[in-house]
Amino acid sequence: MKLRAAEGLEPADVDPAQLRKTAFILVGLILIGAVAVTASYIATAKKQQEDFRPAFVSELKGHMKFQLSDGTVVNTSEIEEDVWLYYQTSFEERDSHKEREKALALLPEEGVKQVVFFVDMDPNREEDQAKMATLESEEGVWKVAAKAKVLEKYLKSGLRFGTIPHVKDGKLIYDSSVAVLKRDRPEGKNPRIHIRGEMFDFARAAAEAEKRGMPEAEKGYREDWFLRTINHLLEEGDPTDSK
Repeated sequence: MKLRAAEGLEPADVDPAQLRKTAFILVGLILIGAVAVTASYIATAKKQQEDFRPAFVSELKGHMKFQLSDGTVVNTSEIEEDVWLYYQTSFEERDSHKEREKALALLPEEGVKQVVFFVDMDPNREEDQAKMATLESEEGVWKVAAKAKVLEKYLKSGLRFGTIPHVKDGKLIYDSSVAVLKRDRPEGKNPRIHIRGEMFDFARAAAEAEKRGMPEAEKGYREDWFLRTINHLLEEGDPTDSK
């Protein structure tokens, strides 16, 4: 069955000027929408940046005594700085954490205490004491012989490092992340020591960036976040004042 054009119907007149006008209106609406979305994104990003506050991961209860590389016994209650960085290494690998050292080299000169735990050095073993004594002292850095059950428990359960140091296939395995702690000590109150932000694993971040083929500039993202966390905590004051 053949269809015939309906009688009395005529093709609509096409006005090129009206079409152009409609097209311009549509393009304008699209541009306005794009600008609005972009402005909203920028405003949200700015607000997130202004609202940046490293999360409270957990509270570290009590203080701990450490034996330093020169044999001195110290207590964390003696630390004057408000921001503490705890991280682990071994005597043999102490200069092998390039990504971590790169980030630590950017730290501000004041306000931060670094505590380095040598997980293969026994504070009660004379041979290990002799090795620790050869380490060069550094301003603002405690180097601690940490191969002791009480310290292993402290690092695993208190500080939340990922694993208790152990040997596997002839290699010493331990967590090389950096834990960031903030001491809040209002006058007349006991100190409150909080683990803040996250465990910064620079080696893993660099390996993942390399695997994804990220540009060299993007590999510094974790360093930037790390320093932003440190600087915020140094400027934060005491968030427990209102508690």
